[in-house]
Amino acid sequence: MATVKASSIYESVISIAIISITITVATYIFVNIMSSQETISYYQMIEKVAELKEECEVKQSFTNKNINFKEFNISQNITNYKGNEKLKLVKFTISKNKKKIKIIEYLIQKNEF
Repeated sequence: MATVKASSIYESVISIAIISITITVATYIFVNIMSSQETISYYQMIEKVAELKEECEVKQSFTNKNINFKEFNISQNITNYKGNEKLKLVKFTISKNKKKIKIIEYLIQKNEF
């Protein structure tokens, strides 16, 4: 008769612990995603701010702008950082119904050609 090799109790406990931790982390991530208070348009606004920042860095386009969307508005305000002409403080203000929701600031170096 052939013998069947079985797992020990320690191996079983460790495997159950690993599975439990994995399920706990997956549940935590799922709940956070499903209970997010932010809408898709909010994340679209954050992405638009990233595009505007990249435009400032790459194209060296330092102009004040107001961009209006269906639910949000983005205001881009550019000033010299502490009077330094080579450093620009780029401030993005995201607002909804004239209420400021988020302010994002970047410090960008002005390249001289």
